[in-house]
Amino acid sequence: MAAVFLMLPRVLKDLKEIGSDITLKRLYVALYRYKDFPLFNLWSATLISLSAEIPVLMLTGFFSASIVGYFSLARSILRMPITLIGSSVAQVYFQKAAEIVYEKNKLANVTENIFTVLFAIIFFPLLLIFLTGEDIFRFVLGSQWASAGRIAQLFCLSIIVEFVTAPLSNLYSVLEKQRQGLCFDILMISIRISFIYFGCLSGDYLFAIALFTIGDIVGMMLKFYWIFNSIGFTPRRIIHAIYKPICISMVM
Repeated sequence: MAAVFLMLPRVLKDLKEIGSDITLKRLYVALYRYKDFPLFNLWSATLISLSAEIPVLMLTGFFSASIVGYFSLARSILRMPITLIGSSVAQVYFQKAAEIVYEKNKLANVTENIFTVLFAIIFFPLLLIFLTGEDIFRFVLGSQWASAGRIAQLFCLSIIVEFVTAPLSNLYSVLEKQRQGLCFDILMISIRISFIYFGCLSGDYLFAIALFTIGDIVGMMLKFYWIFNSIGFTPRRIIHAIYKPICISMVM
């Protein structure tokens, strides 16, 4: 729903440019043009909120409360950067992208720059979690939380992808592609449910979380490949955007 309110200045700007020429017909045309914002964004927001609870609900049905607690703790800690940084970046990106929406080359450049900065911010700390998460959790929280560290090691891969793409999801609203965005959200939640369900059937919670992580990454990659490619932010440019941080980490 945040995208709906962020689009309000754009709608008001259009009405201001019309000025005294506002008529019921033109008002109807404007309302018809922007009808997809509340219509599809509402369902997308609902699905995104629901999908965030899927792993907890599924794990609760197959494993003990302690396993669910470990997962919830690991996810809460790993998602802190998204909560603290992601929402602010999303608003700034939305406003900038709305100004250059008809200049695809500039839009692709801005998207690539933000993508690169976000990846550089999140890659190093989560690489550390991926390599030594269990030891970090044991040292900071105590040996009883070592299992949460193992879960964090698996889950951090999808957090990296989410951190660099979630603020850019407003691109669907900027390009007025909310209908397609909703379709990808439905696909993404279906993939998440399928992957974690089959993982839970194995009886191994780490395997279930690993499968969920894979499904999460696949779903997000499908969603953002289409919209990124539509503005010229191609896979080749994405690889170039993440190349430097990875190379620096290898040297370190």
